[in-house]
Amino acid sequence: CWSPTRPSVFIVLDSTSRLYFFILLDKGNDGPVQVEHVDSSHVLQMDVGAANQGTPKQRTNLAVAFQSGHIQVHELKSKFSEPMSKEVDDIRSVIASWI
Repeated sequence: CWSPTRPSVFIVLDSTSRLYFFILLDKGNDGPVQVEHVDSSHVLQMDVGAANQGTPKQRTNLAVAFQSGHIQVHELKSKFSEPMSKEVDDIRSVIASWI
C-alpha cells in the first residue's frame, strides 16, 4: 500500500504477517526502514488511509484485518505520514528514472 499522505512511503505485508516499511527517498537505504511482526494470528489484508488530510491534525492510519475477523487500526509514526518538502516532485523523478 502507498501512503496517501507521504508519496515516497509504501508498506508491504508478507505471508508471515510481517509489515515492511519502505521510504523510497531515503538515500542509501535499499531495504525496508522498519519491519514489524503484527501478531501471531494470520493477517488477511491491510490498508492505509488518511484522516483529517490537509489539516494540522492530519494523521495516517494502518488497518490490519486478521483471519479471526478482528481488525486493528494503528496510527503511523510521523516519519511515515508527514511529507517532506518537494516530496511529490522528488518521487516523480525517482519513478521516472525506473521507466
